[in-house]
Amino acid sequence: VADLLRSAALAAGMDAAKLEVVLDEVEAANRGVDLAAPSDLVVVMADRVTLVWNALTARLANQTVAPKA
Repeated sequence: VADLLRSAALAAGMDAAKLEVVLDEVEAANRGVDLAAPSDLVVVMADRVTLVWNALTARLANQTVAPKA
């Protein structure tokens, strides 16, 4: 699937230097969150939904949020 999506993006004119393929689902979900701006929507398509969900919720639980001034 990753190769199909990459090929389609390239065929549509996307710059290959701007493409990043991460095959591990948990790593890919984390990378998407890492790249996102605060108001961005990250869409994750995963086969191992529970594993990815647990990893992302654990990540959220481990984050410290600065108090509002």
